[in-house]
Amino acid sequence: MPELDNSAFAIPEGMSLADLFKREVEKVGGHACLCTDEQHLLNELRKLFGQAKWHEPFAFAPWAIEILQKIGFSVHASFDELERMDVGVGICEYLVAWTGSVVVSSALPGGRRFNIFSPDLVILARREQLVLDPDQALVNIHSKYDQAPSQITLVTGPSKTADIEKTLIYGMHGPRSLYVFIL
Repeated sequence: MPELDNSAFAIPEGMSLADLFKREVEKVGGHACLCTDEQHLLNELRKLFGQAKWHEPFAFAPWAIEILQKIGFSVHASFDELERMDVGVGICEYLVAWTGSVVVSSALPGGRRFNIFSPDLVILARREQLVLDPDQALVNIHSKYDQAPSQITLVTGPSKTADIEKTLIYGMHGPRSLYVFIL
């Protein structure tokens, strides 16, 4: 792959990639939590699940299933039970700090459908998955896989549209809310 010219992208002085991601995802209506350790992550997830009154989480990624079990949930992992899902908990390929985007692909557990069918979406990520710009995420994905996944999607905030009488509606074409937890 060719070298990237990242001169158009810069981290604002005094900000980390995680801080920049948090700022940008919140600008587009998403939420981000920067967790100091696994216990912090578990506490924040328990709090969110209680506030949102979620009881039927779906997850396909082993790490997401493990985390949900640690906070006391049975996990559904079958698309045959979609009508029961009230939240999807998944993982991502990368987080793009400059745009506040979550990069997912069809190669991840749950495939293409998971990130679209989840009424609310919780993404678990690690700090090392943060990249500055979309180009770097794509270069990294092409380096990670022998053959690029058939679908790579940038999720930037919750799904929203104003197609009908210019009224903003959340959750029309995907999750109505997006939460990203960075460990």
